[in-house]
Amino acid sequence: MKILSKFLIVVLLFSASLLLLFPFFPNKQVTERMRGGSSDDVIKSTQISQVITKIESDYAGKDNLRVTQSPVYTYYMYGYQQVIMEYNLPVVNFSQSTFNTHFLNTYGTTISGTCTIVAATEIINYYGTVKNDIQVYNRSVRSPGLLNYVYSIGNQPEDVFSAIFRMSRNNLYITNTSGTLNTVHDNILQYSFNMFDSNNTIANTYTLVDNIKSETKNGRPVMFNVSNHTMVARGYVSFLVSYTETTGILWWKKTNHYYNQVDYIIVDHGWSSSLYGYYPASQLPNQNFLYNAQLITEVI
Repeated sequence: MKILSKFLIVVLLFSASLLLLFPFFPNKQVTERMRGGSSDDVIKSTQISQVITKIESDYAGKDNLRVTQSPVYTYYMYGYQQVIMEYNLPVVNFSQSTFNTHFLNTYGTTISGTCTIVAATEIINYYGTVKNDIQVYNRSVRSPGLLNYVYSIGNQPEDVFSAIFRMSRNNLYITNTSGTLNTVHDNILQYSFNMFDSNNTIANTYTLVDNIKSETKNGRPVMFNVSNHTMVARGYVSFLVSYTETTGILWWKKTNHYYNQVDYIIVDHGWSSSLYGYYPASQLPNQNFLYNAQLITEVI
């Protein structure tokens, strides 16, 4: 009996040590950590396979890893409804370098740091050619603000870019090579709408991801900035990531299943490498004054 008692005590102590070494984790959904990113985080490709490859590399080493765009169903009061996993507005992605070269050839001035001007041009072009809310091309516009110059707009996006750049420079929002502070992005976009006789108004937000998803679903692109670049959010795409982790040994062995939704923002990045690209939503921290966005309130 003494030998049996000692054996049972050893077994209990061994079991307790295993529980400490291999604790029990319930199946759960993992939440991504929000942090601040830069233009380096843009996936410069329209191929969704490139995004899946990036997600798989982020979860490298996980067992039974799956990354899918399978339909997701959520239970509401009246039953199950499918959650939209992708939305993409037809906002044209213009090339910053092409616009800068056009400005040099037209006005003889070298300019740089114009990503915010490119983004404003993309949005104005969208409201003129897709939503047909404003007349953009083949007209004259008057610059609002300090100097009310009149600019002639032909039938090219380069003309719109040049007018917005000159208006922004006249109002001291930008110099030829300084770039723009994120504190004046709303001014530039608001004045751009005013210049084209639109009553749409601009509002800043620091809750980026949720607003980008809701705004683009309602047909409104969002201008937003990261640490070193300004882009236009034209939509988003969501992925379901699942994997397993096994803990413990022998009778205490347990396989845990993990699930996570990973979101990417579909962006017009202002480069000539592709039609558009993808930006990880996890790199857009909410409630951070350095990372803000401009929402458009339409006046019909």
